[in-house]
Amino acid sequence: MPNQPRWEALDRLVSDIRRQHSSVEVLAANCRTVLRTMEEQEHRPPAQYPARHWSLAVVTDALVRVRLLIEQNLTYLETLGVLALTRYVFELTIWVRLVEKDNRYGLLYYRELVDKQKLSYEDLHSHLVAEVAFLLKTSDKEKELIDTRLNDFAANPDSDAASTLFNDITQKIDAAAARRFTLYGEQARNNGYGFQAFLVETKVIPEVKASLAEVDRELKAVDSAISGDVKKLMRNSNWKQRAAIVGMAAEYDFVYSYTSRLLHATPPSITTDQKNLEPGEIEMFLRYVKVAIMDMLDIATKVLTRVSTPATTNLQ
Repeated sequence: MPNQPRWEALDRLVSDIRRQHSSVEVLAANCRTVLRTMEEQEHRPPAQYPARHWSLAVVTDALVRVRLLIEQNLTYLETLGVLALTRYVFELTIWVRLVEKDNRYGLLYYRELVDKQKLSYEDLHSHLVAEVAFLLKTSDKEKELIDTRLNDFAANPDSDAASTLFNDITQKIDAAAARRFTLYGEQARNNGYGFQAFLVETKVIPEVKASLAEVDRELKAVDSAISGDVKKLMRNSNWKQRAAIVGMAAEYDFVYSYTSRLLHATPPSITTDQKNLEPGEIEMFLRYVKVAIMDMLDIATKVLTRVSTPATTNLQ
């Protein structure tokens, strides 16, 4: 087999990456222990934690994510999975290099975390409001179909309409609902679309609104607590800018242009005959993932040491 050596190289790379799992797990646990101790000593809300706290939170979260990536994304090598893994690891690397450079990027991380949580709740609330409207509309449509079929049956009682009446309607309504992204579509099929709309409107939406209000208060507390110099860092908010800050502009250009060609359904990616990565390309990306994880382990160790001895740094 001409490609046998290449696939053997891929197997070795996957094994090398998996062997880093224990190191990642141990270091993540150590970071988490120090982080927990810091939190116990902080007698103030998270919005007022110092920058060094959040810089350690960044590397801790990154290590936990790397552990999960190793556990869940190396069982089967296929094009979209390898590209997504590479891009995600690349972005993780940018975050840990940012906090290695300056603890204050940890505050930026926390602020962005809260902001994204707020946006998530806002999106969820909007979706649920739309879903209630859809469920009510579906319920009305179901009643309309039932009335129509009952009238048909009344006009022709000798037909077989009675035996298939509700089954046909249920299949038609459920098929239409399946074409929509619904969080409660399955429950609606059991509870009834109208009753499910009532449950979402009276039980779920109020909980989401309460969570949104809470995270909005936290975001306002963050914005009032962070200093002007940290707010200046927020100007560099996209991946290209952040990659340049940590000296990874060239890597950004390559990773994003290469992965976007196949990750997005653009005309070139749809029409090309080359739909999958070649073994050599997979090897290139896995080699990057391996080295990037090793770099993150080194950086995380440095940040942990720096945070544990804050007197050695003039950063917050």
